[in-house]
Amino acid sequence: MEVPSLHTALHRLNLLMYREVLRLRAAHLLAAGDFRGLYISDAHVDALLRRHPQTGSDLAQGENPSVALDTLTAEADRLWRENRVENFENPLPRLASTFQLDDFEQDVLLLAIAPELDLQYETLCSYVNDDVTRKRPNADLAVRLFTSDREERWERRKYFTPEAPLFAHGLLEWFPEAADTPASSLARPFLAAARIILT
Repeated sequence: MEVPSLHTALHRLNLLMYREVLRLRAAHLLAAGDFRGLYISDAHVDALLRRHPQTGSDLAQGENPSVALDTLTAEADRLWRENRVENFENPLPRLASTFQLDDFEQDVLLLAIAPELDLQYETLCSYVNDDVTRKRPNADLAVRLFTSDREERWERRKYFTPEAPLFAHGLLEWFPEAADTPASSLARPFLAAARIILT
């Protein structure tokens, strides 16, 4: 069976990132004015998300925020179902088969790999984390992007324990400890293991 290309998977990630950006803006959950994202401007983020025509950012322009969120969700779901292979391989389905990863684990792995493929994802992570120093994905961001309700988000926390497959198999690693490491495990950044990035 054919699988979505890595290009398609990243387009879907962009859609979900944009959905989260709109959700945060609509709920006024970002720092106000010049301090928003610690000097990462709304315009900068919008420009990054429009670099690819399929991000869906144009779909959401001028729409009611709740309609825009539904539109972006539907488009992300469509891309997930779309089976096409372009001229480069998506390694995630192969890793999923080898390590018996479910859809959420594949999404988390893609989120971890994305900053290694394009530095725009460091900027986007900083923005949706509302902190320019938090450039890498963490459990909180993953559950916000890839779950739909509070109960599901609570259940997904188990994917970020040392015994969880992504960490037990060495596919993901916690960012090295630092003096300013967040106290909450939800805020602790993770990254893809080097062997995965080079796959």
